[in-house]
Amino acid sequence: MTEIAQTGWQLLWPWAFAAAPLPWLLLFLGGSRGVLRVPDEHIFARAASMPISRSPNWLVVLAWLLILLAAARPQWIDQPIRPGTPARDLVLVIDLSRSMEQPDMSIGNFSTSRLNAVKQVVSSFIERRRGDRMALLLFGERPYWYVPLTFDLQALNSMLQEAQEGWAGNGTAIGDAILLAVERLREQPENQRTVILLTDGTSNRGAPVLQATKEAAAEGIKIHTIGIGNNLLGAYRRGAGYDARTLGEIARATGGLFFNASKSAELEKIYAEIDRIEQHEVEAEPHYPIVEWFRAPLLAALAVLLLSFSINRLRRRFSRADI
Repeated sequence: MTEIAQTGWQLLWPWAFAAAPLPWLLLFLGGSRGVLRVPDEHIFARAASMPISRSPNWLVVLAWLLILLAAARPQWIDQPIRPGTPARDLVLVIDLSRSMEQPDMSIGNFSTSRLNAVKQVVSSFIERRRGDRMALLLFGERPYWYVPLTFDLQALNSMLQEAQEGWAGNGTAIGDAILLAVERLREQPENQRTVILLTDGTSNRGAPVLQATKEAAAEGIKIHTIGIGNNLLGAYRRGAGYDARTLGEIARATGGLFFNASKSAELEKIYAEIDRIEQHEVEAEPHYPIVEWFRAPLLAALAVLLLSFSINRLRRRFSRADI
């Protein structure tokens, strides 16, 4: 459909009104030929002098114009709707191990758990990604799809708020989480597949992380990695914070970026930076909802014809009574 300048009424087939003179043309041609013959012309002459001769022809004319209006297909064009176009398929991979209960983050002036801080920051990130399709993959000692790829970001956001630490066990299976994301995203269009992986621990379950990373890179899937929480005890000891080196290698191998966040403010900046990097503004062809209104003039024409018929019947009845 071509671009429409503004909303409002339009006639799809306005040339239908070219048929407006047709009844008068037929009347003229039929009258000139003298098609109708009657045995006693005096009867009709006398009837012509009665009130019945002044029948409401204007109602018939109105009905004919209403029929033409219906034939012209009147339409109401509503406000344009620009459909969501998936600029990105984004998978949020979030660690739900028990360590996410640590209350070393803050919201305002109050301490909160790592997961609560993630929920608040990621919620704002989701709201900014209108037009994308997103999924939520949660993991601990095993990964699972919590919300599959969807355009319904409001529902996804609500589901995120319900997630709790320990749902997926107490381990950290980063490699398995990456492989599960790759399995789903490899079926999606290329150059639109992005994973944002957040963890506060070191992988200690499942598939080797770097092997899973190679599979993601081979499929052209970009992975941004985020290490969350206080990591001062050392990044390379198991159980002592996240493995910054491994998270950095995952990001570099797949064309993503690695971030670390020990505070909520840092986490907010990280997701704002990812939002800026992963451009998602896509021009979409607007859709104009159109409501057909041809039924209204058709029903009006029927009502007018019934009114005209009723008036004629009444006039005939009164004219016979006068006779």
